[in-house]
Amino acid sequence: SDDESSDESKGDAKGMGKKGKRNKKKREPKEPPLSPEEKARRARETRFLGAIGLAKVTAEVKEHVQTTLGKQVLSRMKLLYDAEQIAAVLEQTREMMRLSKMLPFEDLHDPSVLHDRVQNRDRPLDPREMRKLGGTLAAARDVKAFLEELSEESAPRLRALAAHLDPVPELLEALERSISQDGRVHVRASERLEAIRTRLRALNDEIHRNLEGMIREQGIGLALHSLRPVMRKDRFVLAVKGPKAGEVEGEVVTKAKGGGIVYKEPAAIKQLNDEQLTLGKEEKAEQRRILGELTQLFRDAWERIERTANTLGWIDFTQAKALFALQAGFWVPQLSEGALELKDAFHPLIAKARKKDGAGAVTFSLTLGSDHDVALISGPKSGGKTVTLRTIGLCAALAQSGMPIPASEESKLPVFQGLYADIAEGRAGPAGRSAFSLHLTRIKEVLAEADERSLILLDELGNGTEPGEAAALAQAALEALVEKKAKVAAVTHLPALKQFAFSHARAENFALGWDSDEGKPSYALSQGQPGSSFSLESARRAGVPAEVMSRAETLLGEQDRLGEELTAHLRTLIGQAEQRSADATAKQKEAQEAVAAVERERKSIDATKQAISKEADLEMEERFLKLQRVVRKAVEEL
Repeated sequence: SDDESSDESKGDAKGMGKKGKRNKKKREPKEPPLSPEEKARRARETRFLGAIGLAKVTAEVKEHVQTTLGKQVLSRMKLLYDAEQIAAVLEQTREMMRLSKMLPFEDLHDPSVLHDRVQNRDRPLDPREMRKLGGTLAAARDVKAFLEELSEESAPRLRALAAHLDPVPELLEALERSISQDGRVHVRASERLEAIRTRLRALNDEIHRNLEGMIREQGIGLALHSLRPVMRKDRFVLAVKGPKAGEVEGEVVTKAKGGGIVYKEPAAIKQLNDEQLTLGKEEKAEQRRILGELTQLFRDAWERIERTANTLGWIDFTQAKALFALQAGFWVPQLSEGALELKDAFHPLIAKARKKDGAGAVTFSLTLGSDHDVALISGPKSGGKTVTLRTIGLCAALAQSGMPIPASEESKLPVFQGLYADIAEGRAGPAGRSAFSLHLTRIKEVLAEADERSLILLDELGNGTEPGEAAALAQAALEALVEKKAKVAAVTHLPALKQFAFSHARAENFALGWDSDEGKPSYALSQGQPGSSFSLESARRAGVPAEVMSRAETLLGEQDRLGEELTAHLRTLIGQAEQRSADATAKQKEAQEAVAAVERERKSIDATKQAISKEADLEMEERFLKLQRVVRKAVEEL
């Protein structure tokens, strides 16, 4: 066909060998050496992100990424610490979530794998490689057009990304003119190539006519292995049966293995074959020249191509974030100056598991940095305490990665400069060190580095040693962190720490609830009261013998029992107070609505009065004018 090239252009893609594979290896940019402080920060980040399970959430985002470039951006995702940068990235995601259709990312390839090939001046790119790069430029053209059609009012940041997309139109035009869709040098790439291929087609037809005429006129069909001419050593020949080779005139070009077939070139087509061979070499040379010129165009525009590819990867990643958020019920939060306010937050993986079971997500609301800096969370075993910590951490980390969070869009988060997590589940350290020893190491690190811009998540605070000493140490640490104005969410079962949260102005108790009817955790988080472990209740419902339960209650001690009863009574009182407050709020709202209704009625009456008065004034004026006309007429008659 007109689009077909010689064997050389086909073979370039196949014949790269090991060297070609090495050339196609993706370049990895070298990072500058890290300072000790930066190394420590990254190690702390890694511990924090591992403790909250961020990788499991980003794995869900990956399912929505369409391109290799977008996956690379996702793999490089990191925490950001600049408020303006975070706000810009979040706003891009918010705008993307509002779009009614997806961006086009067809035929998009990573150009960096061809960097070394482009820079190699000894051998040009082959047509298929150029087609891949052209696909990326065509995608950039389409995405750029899509973004420029967006409204400046509704998507200003997405529109701004269009300026970073350069499809290199002059290169794209040359490529589409010179390389066919199937990755071959197009016949119209140059006048010289078109002329060569036109003559080659004519020679091909003439050679076939001559050979077919010879077969017909000389009656040598029975001596041939095939009635159609075949190509051997770039020459058209006849395939003759070995035993009958003498019946066909011509020069032997080659023989099949074993001599069963002899390939002979009749004298009538020798000159035509010579011309065909010469033109074939000229065709290859012309194709090589065209590919070399195109490769130079790629080389000259390479920085533009790489910048465009990076932008396409970023846009794909941003769209993946938006698609995931819409599917999972995530929202883009607001940034605040200092306080963390989570509304209707939930853990995404647990919500996903509950959805499979036909249950809805369990949400909670929590603040840090406004009325209190320390949230002390307590409640039943397996009641969601650690999950709550992880959800707080996920919201902070996702927001500072420019991601939507598993909470209401009314949620607000500050930009934390330090993120610390010491979570018991999965806590691991060097061999031979106890969990409590590692816990102390983490506490030491937090006390040395934390400040008012830090978020600290502490699981099982004071666990792993004698309760009295543990409570004293934990309270001292919390008091020190309060002095630093750090934002702390901690889980504990220790009564002394619950009492600390009651008595300290900057600390607050949060309780995870218990469903007495079902005899299991309710996972509901409430503020202002400590939680109970409900261990004895769980044991009783699990069927532990009555005599064992009786003895356990005796051993629990009068003071502990009274404390538990006091906590339960307090929880009841708080619940009643909250109900009374809700009732009072409802009545107040009814009263306000009644007052508003009376006010509306009063305004309506006033408006009616004004209308009647105005109407009366107009009627009086009309009567006066009529009387005036009558008097004037009477005077005129007199």
